[in-house]
Amino acid sequence: MLKLKVIISAVLVLISIIIFIFKALPEIKRIRKYNKTVNGPKLYRWTADIMEEYPQEYKRMKRSMYIWICLYLLLICSIVLGVTGFYVVLNYYDYSLIKIFAILMIVFSLAYLYTYRLYAQNRIRLYQLILKKSSDQFVEDRSKMVKGSEIGNRYHMLGMIMLGIALAIVL
Repeated sequence: MLKLKVIISAVLVLISIIIFIFKALPEIKRIRKYNKTVNGPKLYRWTADIMEEYPQEYKRMKRSMYIWICLYLLLICSIVLGVTGFYVVLNYYDYSLIKIFAILMIVFSLAYLYTYRLYAQNRIRLYQLILKKSSDQFVEDRSKMVKGSEIGNRYHMLGMIMLGIALAIVL
């Protein structure tokens, strides 16, 4: 039974690493490259115009962004807990922190996926409202960037969930 657990968790870890390397990283690189070329004074002026024209949608988008950022910080805190748990395992052979870390990583990754999806949908809705009034290439590019970043985050969190499941199975 122990060999089966180790084999299953090793396969999950390998799959999560492959997903992260071949799916998430190229998407992240593409989004960062796009952000470097597009961001600048035009983006700030455009954001100010959105705040004036669509205050409710902008507030909704900001609120969902803040929730998403808080969950991202909680995910980082759970990773810190995991590192601490590995230290405790090495020195004291107590697996309780690692089990808690695995469960928290799965829960926070799922919540992160859900809130980022809501945030991306709010941004896409706002961009579609803007595109109804005027056809702007900048807005279309931003909309494509949001859709791409949602896909990249989906693959990234899928890898994190698989790592959490692998840890939960082994321990």
